[in-house]
Amino acid sequence: MVADRQCSDRQGSKEKVMAEVLVISANLHAIFTEGETGFEQGDPWYKVYADYAEENGFHPDGEVAYGSPATRAEVASILVSALPPLALSPINSVENDSIPDVKTGDRYADCVYMLYRAGVLTGVDAKGAFFPEMEVSRAQVATIAAKIASPDLRTRFSMANPDTPVLTAVEIAEKCTPAVFLIEIFNNEFDDYYSMYYASDDEEYGSVPYSTGSGFFITSDGIAVTNHHVIVDADRAVVVTTDGERYEIEGIYSTDADADLAIIKVAGTGFSTLELGNSDTIRQGDRIYIIGSPLGYDNTFSEGIISNTGRDLYDNELLYIQSMMRASRSPPSSSLFTMKSMKELRISVGSSGCRFQPCSRIYTVMSITITTIITAIV
Repeated sequence: MVADRQCSDRQGSKEKVMAEVLVISANLHAIFTEGETGFEQGDPWYKVYADYAEENGFHPDGEVAYGSPATRAEVASILVSALPPLALSPINSVENDSIPDVKTGDRYADCVYMLYRAGVLTGVDAKGAFFPEMEVSRAQVATIAAKIASPDLRTRFSMANPDTPVLTAVEIAEKCTPAVFLIEIFNNEFDDYYSMYYASDDEEYGSVPYSTGSGFFITSDGIAVTNHHVIVDADRAVVVTTDGERYEIEGIYSTDADADLAIIKVAGTGFSTLELGNSDTIRQGDRIYIIGSPLGYDNTFSEGIISNTGRDLYDNELLYIQSMMRASRSPPSSSLFTMKSMKELRISVGSSGCRFQPCSRIYTVMSITITTIITAIV
């Protein structure tokens, strides 16, 4: 992708000049957006690439010295601006302010953190420092370009902010349980049967739930996630939050039977929420915490570990996360958290002490109908 002709004053230099960075960025942009490149060099040789970058919004602002060395920060900003978001999907957990020399307020910080989280950058030293003002070498740019073009070459790792304290189980329970709720499922056929054979004289018709499950809020205005099997037979459903308040479920946005997931809308506002995490970043042996409603016992809190991150169990093209926890009975549906980040990983699917849940499938379910909340999740 790099042009054979170089700026004469940089011939043989180890540093990558700005013109060459624009050449690589233009080619990557064309490949990801158009599927091919078709640039014809003119005079000067880099002009067609600079013009293309200007037209597509990833040319640096202001006067550009095309023959001067580019810094690592400049390269990161140009490359991220040139690529569609899906080209840099996160695979790593890199917390804000965990890169020693890149703080969240820096002008190039968003681009650098995106490349770290995508596994394209890993840092220059053992601490993961970025060295933003360092002049980038040809070898470094070649490595970056290769990882962008071939995701299989990307590096998996994690970085935690050293100033972020590790949460205790008590702290996680306090922060997360308000967003997890019990669901009571009501079924007309069951109501008729129960009313005929079991209801006492003072019991109101339709007051006894057919079954129960769990779910959690992802927006404060009532968008929530539960299991497909929990909601599929419901003629009516009610959410019971940890403070005892009851809210009707207004409707179902989308369901996925294979992944056993459903997106629902709960009547009401001001709900506590959980932030979705990325299941691709979890590791075997990670400690986890589970909140759910086994057998209707709401607000049950337990802990366990990730036993395996990629089980191929069924003929449905899904990989499943296997988890083990200390519980007499597994909640029919529950929320799963990592110890450090409190990020919700996945709604659980399974029974007893060994459970399996599909990897990274919740994003697919949401993208079907609720595109407005994707940016808040990913």
